[in-house]
Amino acid sequence: MALIRHARWSITGGQTGLTGVLRLLRIPLVVLAATLLGACEVNFTPSVEPLRLATLPPQPFGTPVAESSAVRPVEIEPSPVSPLDPAFDEADPWQWIAAIEQRWPTVDVVACSGGEMERGCTEWTAEELGLLYATLEEYIFGQYLTGRMMFIRTDDESYAGLHAGLWEGGTSKVSEIRVSDRAWTTPPAASLLDILDLPFRKNNQFQGTIAHELTHAAVWFQPELLDWWREAQVEAGISLGEGNWMVGLLYRWSYYDQYEGDPELYDDLVQGELFALTVGAVMYDPIWRTGH
Repeated sequence: MALIRHARWSITGGQTGLTGVLRLLRIPLVVLAATLLGACEVNFTPSVEPLRLATLPPQPFGTPVAESSAVRPVEIEPSPVSPLDPAFDEADPWQWIAAIEQRWPTVDVVACSGGEMERGCTEWTAEELGLLYATLEEYIFGQYLTGRMMFIRTDDESYAGLHAGLWEGGTSKVSEIRVSDRAWTTPPAASLLDILDLPFRKNNQFQGTIAHELTHAAVWFQPELLDWWREAQVEAGISLGEGNWMVGLLYRWSYYDQYEGDPELYDDLVQGELFALTVGAVMYDPIWRTGH
């Protein structure tokens, strides 16, 4: 529990935790925006050194091969697997997938092509994969993403993002994160001030959706985070709920009506969403970060 409570964002001139962010909800929005301007300047370090081999495009099967006497050794230059490589092609989805999976070995990006398929999947664009890479790099609770994660671009538009906590072999936790077209038009905070943003496609909204689902994954891997989130609200003198105008007002809370018969589970689900919404807002909502 002590480890969980030491999560922090680095801010010029000092440090603050989520408790400080919540406390700021009680002051004018302009002051909140100025204070949060640099709130997400966090150095992300993968917890595991990159070991996974690059994902390769499909190889042809049954292609005629020349006689052995005619075969000559050919040196094949490996494809770049880092956006920092001058030869990296930002327009190539396969290179983005290779870069993500090499930098974060516990991450599997389903290509939905070349024989790698999942139910309801569709292909990622290079732009989307670049935003996924950036969000993984910037995510403020990255140290709690301790299990295997699978990212699927889906054609299901009934949600912007969807997280499913799964078990692998009955012992290992796995997070499945699905992202749809609606991620482009879903504001991170889902607040009253976001109404005019709903029709527009924005990078920060796509990234906010990913950060939201990563927070569900972090709680799945480390359930103590949800306890810490509740304690942070108490310490800040804030009690967030479904009707808060700054976070979650536009969220479809009726989805959880079916769980109201179990008060403990219902509260866990609601607080988990509020936690994910708040993290997405702190990282990618321009109103929370800049005040406009």
